[in-house]
Amino acid sequence: MIVKWCLDTFCYTPWFDTEAAAAYLRREPGTLKGWRSRGEGPRFYVVNGQFIRYHIDDLDAFVRGRKHCKRIPRWLRDRAGLSAAERLPSPSSPRPEGDDKC
Repeated sequence: MIVKWCLDTFCYTPWFDTEAAAAYLRREPGTLKGWRSRGEGPRFYVVNGQFIRYHIDDLDAFVRGRKHCKRIPRWLRDRAGLSAAERLPSPSSPRPEGDDKC
C-alpha cells in the first residue's frame, strides 16, 4: 500500500524525497534526518546543494541490510580536511555494477 502510494505520488520516479523515503521505510522523516546527521541510514544524495534525495534501490538495500551509508557528517569532514574525492558521488554520476560502497 505505501509503495503504491509512493509510486503513484511521484509518477514512478525512483527518486524519493525525505518524506516519501520515510513513508517507504515506515519511519518518521525526523528519523531519516537523524540518521543523515550521524552518517547512518540509507545512502542519500544532495542535489544542487540543498535537496535530499533517496534512490529506491538504496532504500531496498538498506532494508535488506546490505548497504548502509557510512558518510562522515559535513562538520566532521570539514574539520578533518577530507577532499572532494572522498565524498559521495553526485546522483548524475554513473553507478558501477556491484558498487556496495557508500
